Amino acid sequence: MINKMKKNKRGQEEMVGFALIIIMVAIILLVFLTISMKKTNEISESSEIENFLQSMLQYTSNCSINSNFNFVSINRLIQECSEDTYCNDGTFSCDVLNNTLEKMFSVSWSIQNTSQFRGYELMILQGTSPDPVILLTNISEGIKTNTSRGSFQPLTNYEQVYMTVYY
Repeated sequence: MINKMKKNKRGQEEMVGFALIIIMVAIILLVFLTISMKKTNEISESSEIENFLQSMLQYTSNCSINSNFNFVSINRLIQECSEDTYCNDGTFSCDVLNNTLEKMFSVSWSIQNTSQFRGYELMILQGTSPDPVILLTNISEGIKTNTSRGSFQPLTNYEQVYMTVYY
């Protein structure tokens, strides 16, 4: 009879141990599920946006700077804007930069009710973190959501291009 009670007691201890293991696993899974479902404001990198930025920088604007009337790329136009220069036709290089980018973005990143994009933001800055940072241009449309992707493109003369697309 004593052997039978020891067997029952050992079986009960094993059942309690098994139940504790299941409860611990369930709690751990619940914590991981909560963390994975939590929306964050972190911007994840996007090769699509990086490719767009690289193409955008090569796009030829309608601004010529020197006397031979060669039109400059957006990349060069950003440099000219940071130096406060004017195009040959007398327009300010920063105005041409803003107008060109606004047209480009309105066509490339259409923000509509049926679109997968909810908004975008493009910032072109000059300077480094210890130095004062100057905002050369900021183009945005739509709304900022918690889901976003972005990319960064460093340029010469301490200019940087940041783009974020919100989904």
